[in-house]
Amino acid sequence: MKVSYYLGAGASFGTIPIINELSLQLTHFAAELNKFEIHPEYKDQLKELSDSIFKISSRSSYFGSIDTFAQNLYFNRRNEGKISLSLIKTVISLYFSILQTEKNVHNRLIYFLTKIRKHLITSSQSLNPKIKFITWNYDFQLELALNELIFQMDDVRLLIDKLLIYPNQQSGNFINQEYQIIHLNGIAGLFDVIKSGENEIGSLFNRSNSKSREKIFWKMYFLSSYLILYI
Repeated sequence: MKVSYYLGAGASFGTIPIINELSLQLTHFAAELNKFEIHPEYKDQLKELSDSIFKISSRSSYFGSIDTFAQNLYFNRRNEGKISLSLIKTVISLYFSILQTEKNVHNRLIYFLTKIRKHLITSSQSLNPKIKFITWNYDFQLELALNELIFQMDDVRLLIDKLLIYPNQQSGNFINQEYQIIHLNGIAGLFDVIKSGENEIGSLFNRSNSKSREKIFWKMYFLSSYLILYI
């Protein structure tokens, strides 16, 4: 028997803010950026980013959610001042990646996966091909929970190779692929990199072992400024 599990926003609650709380949390994040120590060369760049996040938060509240604000930009096919769809993707990727670097996976997901583990994993320690997960969430909590509970890989890229996740660097032909974890809104923090002429997948939140939010932010920010994000 084939089974598909549909995961809503509550699956990541406790680590990732639910959509109704995200605007407020982005406001706190923007205020925090203004306190970061920075080389004078990048001071104006950081101030501009912080102001943009405040604006994104405000407009997201006006539209009811950041998803709806992003959808409005997409359909209008124009920016709102300096706010672009690309910038929203970058901000969400940065913020979610920092949260997932700092925080552990919530035990809600660990409990759920443990309850279905008997049917979830094959004898070869792979996901049962008859089980799928479908989620609107653009965090990586499900994959990190599977890794903590079962696979225990140090590198997110190895985990991605182990799991059949959509989207990925070869996700152009959705219909003919047997994906097992499908993120309908994309995945914040994953991106394409080109290595030896071929696309490979990378992860913002696998880039630093530092527990300093400031150090994590700068490493991720400079990476995200030129990446093809999966969101």
